[in-house]
Amino acid sequence: MFVRLAILSGLAALTLMGCKPAIPSPAPKSLEETAAPPADAPVSDFSGDFDLIGTEPFWNLKLRGGKELVLSRPDTLTINAVAPGAEIEAGKAVWRAKAESGAPLTATIRVGECSDGMSDRTYAMSAEVEIEGRIYVGCAARPATGG
Repeated sequence: MFVRLAILSGLAALTLMGCKPAIPSPAPKSLEETAAPPADAPVSDFSGDFDLIGTEPFWNLKLRGGKELVLSRPDTLTINAVAPGAEIEAGKAVWRAKAESGAPLTATIRVGECSDGMSDRTYAMSAEVEIEGRIYVGCAARPATGG
């Protein structure tokens, strides 16, 4: 019995000697580190169409073709406006338009998470619309496609 124990402990020692110590893997990177774009990457793409929406009061603005803005609010006439294009800064775009009535209309989209406050939906951009001395705050997204 003693001989068996000596043989088993000798085999165990040989097995352990053949094992290499575990090399610790690098710590996982934080979300900010993995999501950061390269320094030379464009900050944001503000070309194309956007839907801006807000609640309390409800409103929506459709931005089409980078120039045409259509603002809708309950119990108010729809406002159509045309902008010459967007003024683009880091993470932000501003369209300065004139409504058909001649009133200035400004729409701003900023990159950054946004919640509409009434649903569980989150958006990748926040939005602000200014017209007739009022500022409407909400969220922005690309329009849904298909079906």
